[in-house]
Amino acid sequence: MGRETRWTHDGGDLRTPQVLSTWIGRFTPPEGAEAFLSGAPRDRPTFVDSGSMFLPRESEAPLRLPPTLHKPPSLVDLEIPLERPTGRIVQEGAVLAGAEMVMLTNLADMLRSPREFVRRIVTARRTAGYSRLLYAPGIATPSNLVLLAYAGLDLFDDTRVLLEAGWGRLHTEDGFWTNEAAKIACDCAPCLAQEPKPYGHNALSMLRALRTVRASLVAGTLRELAERRAVNDSWSVAVLRHFDLREAEWQEYHAPITGGRTEANAPSSLTRPDILRYRQRIRERYSKPPSTPILLLLPCSARKPYSESRSHKRFREAVRSTERASLVHEVMVTVPLGLVPRELERFHPAASYDLAVTGDWSREESHLLREDLRDFLGRNAYERVIVHLGGEREIVREILGDKAVYTVDDHPTDEVSLKQLAAAVTEAGRDFLPPRWEVRDQEGMRNILRFQFGTAGEALPEDLRTNGRFPHVRIFSGGVQVGTFTDRGLVSLTFAGAERLSRKDAFCIEIEDFSPTGNIFAVGITGATEDIRIGDEVVVRHGRDVRAVGTAVMTPREMVELKRGMAVRVRHNVHRESAPGALPGASD
Repeated sequence: MGRETRWTHDGGDLRTPQVLSTWIGRFTPPEGAEAFLSGAPRDRPTFVDSGSMFLPRESEAPLRLPPTLHKPPSLVDLEIPLERPTGRIVQEGAVLAGAEMVMLTNLADMLRSPREFVRRIVTARRTAGYSRLLYAPGIATPSNLVLLAYAGLDLFDDTRVLLEAGWGRLHTEDGFWTNEAAKIACDCAPCLAQEPKPYGHNALSMLRALRTVRASLVAGTLRELAERRAVNDSWSVAVLRHFDLREAEWQEYHAPITGGRTEANAPSSLTRPDILRYRQRIRERYSKPPSTPILLLLPCSARKPYSESRSHKRFREAVRSTERASLVHEVMVTVPLGLVPRELERFHPAASYDLAVTGDWSREESHLLREDLRDFLGRNAYERVIVHLGGEREIVREILGDKAVYTVDDHPTDEVSLKQLAAAVTEAGRDFLPPRWEVRDQEGMRNILRFQFGTAGEALPEDLRTNGRFPHVRIFSGGVQVGTFTDRGLVSLTFAGAERLSRKDAFCIEIEDFSPTGNIFAVGITGATEDIRIGDEVVVRHGRDVRAVGTAVMTPREMVELKRGMAVRVRHNVHRESAPGALPGASD
């Protein structure tokens, strides 16, 4: 949900997320401030305070904030006729036509109710859309700034921490200090002055926190940072929990399907939107390869993908030493993903998560595994089950009981356990005819296509054939190459594959009537199907005419609502495909 934008206004450009630094007669913002909140225009972008409805201030400044509507508790029922202004900057509930920024008022009153706060932020974004900035005045601190940015807010200010500086609170990204502790907590210039200046420290700390937020957006680790910061106070913990439990669908819509390393070290990691989506897709889109009557449950490994780890190479050697290896379906048991079939181990976040491994499972983790295993076995029938697990064995035994063969006595990689694994596979497969590996590869690829594209993926593997050694596999259907699977963990479409997906009206972006020569920007997009997520392989078309294939870098609504910014990173386009010497369907 967090995002980086650049807003063009009369005074220039404003980069968000952004903290407005307060500039009043007795206080000057620290060096490095990029935008100001003041009573008069300054030399950089300045949002001019117009006071309140009780005491408005007149101003002709281009970035004039409308008078606030806040009422004291004693006057909460007071009705005051007030014209709701229109313009570039408006308050929540005002006329949005022509507005470019929406100021959310009275947010400080909602700090007592994290649930209502979350509901209001989501409602505000849905109402304002993606082409308008959301400004949350009076609530930001260095410790909650990352959570507010993660929630999708764009602008903040330092008024709260300046107020609390007068209370003796010295704010940092980990919370605040008071009294004697505050005197030794920091060595910044305001704190080392002959007369320490908590106002200067708190304003500077907000800018430091802003740099941290921006860095995490670039690195793709905003969620991890939000989890770490949330534990600093109970309000932040509650806000993140309400987002995860009550706005899971909203979060999933904005969560990329690709990414770098995922640190799953906090209890809140179990409810991350990308992890919940993975588990949901296993339930809704996945079914076992038809030719595998034997299920083999294996432990995860520190190295990802699992098949490249030393332990899994030994597991696979033991299985393939038998003559029944192609009968076996390998599924990894892990936290926080639950179950990871071997053919899906390169999908995000299975290919890139990391967590502390102690061998001890929490109650929540054990419940997750039991829930996922029951569902998986309820939808996928196996004739035999082999359990080659260590610490997870007893959790699995609660579900399988004596219906499974258990092959680990001490540790999964010791020689005795590996020999028992090979013997169990031989015995379990005695009554079955092993399928050819070609058949297994085709079944695995169908699962990959369905997992990535949902039911629309079933349009691609008609008469499916694969060529190459996993994970670098070319996919053919009806004698035509429709895609390529690589160690990136996703199928990249050719034009032929894109045309088949287009016929299903899935993962499609509609553009105006032009032929792309490079990446596609939001200004040229007229529509996008709602199944698209950031990182997805997408079809770019005008009507039924496929013009390009690439990767989405915006949500569908952002593509349609925004008028600037790259929306699709193009890999194939009409010009490249028709260039002299180009091979139809070949990858760049």
